[in-house]
Amino acid sequence: MRSVEHDLLIEKAEQWLSYKVTLRGMCWATEVSIDGSNYIPDGIALACLQNRFCQYYTSGFYGEKIFVFDSKVSKSDYLNSKPAKGIIIGDLHWIIASRFLLKPEDITEPWGLLQKSNRGLTEIKKPTYTFLSESSSSEVYKVSHAILWAQHHVPRRERHRRIMEHRRKMEREIHWP
Repeated sequence: MRSVEHDLLIEKAEQWLSYKVTLRGMCWATEVSIDGSNYIPDGIALACLQNRFCQYYTSGFYGEKIFVFDSKVSKSDYLNSKPAKGIIIGDLHWIIASRFLLKPEDITEPWGLLQKSNRGLTEIKKPTYTFLSESSSSEVYKVSHAILWAQHHVPRRERHRRIMEHRRKMEREIHWP
């Protein structure tokens, strides 16, 4: 379910991942449909991790990885979603949630858990690396094609404009004493 909180969590996930990738950058897209899968992740990226993060997340398997993010704003949203049912379309998967919404034991493997914190996101549970890139080059091609197509058709500027509109609307609705 899309909401302002949902969109802000996805924006924070993009920022969180951007600090962990190499200078080659990353391809990022939201709400991307992947061929052969009925699952549409909230955020997906194709990037190479910096050495220290590559060691931490993949035990030294270098190269481009597919990162999948799914934002959850309620417990029922998580329980009724595909991540709870074990859909795997990338190398590393995270659930992004508001603080204290989900516990690490609620999250099924191979998903990790990122929670909203004061300054951004905090990793509560590390995801399990699934080796998708090394085992299936056709999957990498499908995902990278979908990301690039989405980037071309939904510019970042438009996404940012929608988020700022939501923020302004919420600020107008808040009545200060």
